[in-house]
Amino acid sequence: MEERVQLSTLLDYVLQKSYGDLTQLAELLPRNSDEDKKLRIVQYARHTRQLLIQLLALVKWAQTSNPIRHCTDMFRELNHQSWVYVDTADQLAHLSRTTLQQAMMPILSLAPAIDVLTTGSYPRLPTCIKNRIIPRPPLTPEERAMTFILIEGVIRYRLAREHLPSAIMKVKSIGNGRVTLTVPYEFEVTLTLVGDDLSLPWRVLDLKILVGHALSGSPVLVTEQQRLYLLQLVQSRLCSVDGNLNDMFNTLHHFCLSLQLDCLHAEVERLSVAVCGVYMKVEDYVPGHLIRLVYWRHTGPAYLLNNTSSPWPRITIYINPHSQTRQLITSHTPPLSIDLSLVPNKLSFQDVLVQCIKYRSLSILERLKKLFNDTPWENKAVLHS
Repeated sequence: MEERVQLSTLLDYVLQKSYGDLTQLAELLPRNSDEDKKLRIVQYARHTRQLLIQLLALVKWAQTSNPIRHCTDMFRELNHQSWVYVDTADQLAHLSRTTLQQAMMPILSLAPAIDVLTTGSYPRLPTCIKNRIIPRPPLTPEERAMTFILIEGVIRYRLAREHLPSAIMKVKSIGNGRVTLTVPYEFEVTLTLVGDDLSLPWRVLDLKILVGHALSGSPVLVTEQQRLYLLQLVQSRLCSVDGNLNDMFNTLHHFCLSLQLDCLHAEVERLSVAVCGVYMKVEDYVPGHLIRLVYWRHTGPAYLLNNTSSPWPRITIYINPHSQTRQLITSHTPPLSIDLSLVPNKLSFQDVLVQCIKYRSLSILERLKKLFNDTPWENKAVLHS
């Protein structure tokens, strides 16, 4: 790479060198003879004169350096263009001698040329262009009814191949090219198919969540954004490789059970704050798994009649992981001999709590009655007093 030096720097360098040589000559001349002194002075004058002449020539050349540089660049560009032309000619010659030896002209398109020259138009365009630009005419009512019948036949065939849970098999309706599957008090989903190929996934048209609370009486517990997200989630799982209606049922069923647990937890929290917070408390709550409540707190030694080490009774509602339907199971500690099952159409923790309190109160009264009857008469007066 070329190194460039400024002219002022070069001028300073020449002056400093001339002055340094003159100083050195002045110091060394007294030691020499007269002939050597003359010789050295002549050599210094000659060398300095040549250096100053070169510097003068360089200064005069610098005044016209820009046009010279411009001409040099133009000359270099012209040489490059000439080389490009020569190289292009060489490549074309090589191509003609090697590749184009077996080249042939294509067959002329005579039919389109005749159509254009004679009729002024070209009627041989592919029909796919027409199908992409011009929409197809809508189906007639007869064709639409026949299409619905064919789709419903395909839907029945696909449903026969699916091993659906019993909760879905009980309630289903097919019509207008779609099928509606309903699990009572949980969800309702509307599906359809876009063809008779067995590899085509189900398409979700609508989804409704039917979970409601007994106190509010309203099944609207899911917002529209949550419903649309759940619909997209179910559709993505149906479009997967292993997506089937069983997977859809498990997803929606687990969501509905989790929603029921959330409703029960909200009810318990409301009861504990507004009504009887001193006597009941949520001991444990795992969203989507279980809720555990203790009640009859701070009630004295009555719990000793339970014959258990737990100071207060507990009610646990959890999702049974060992069942295929995975329903909500209600258990009591200590165990009770009554059925505490939750009714899906009447989801209320308060009813279960009232039922447990009523049964345990009657049990304690029965035990007190038996204890009173077994007590001798002479001790009853003491108990009565």
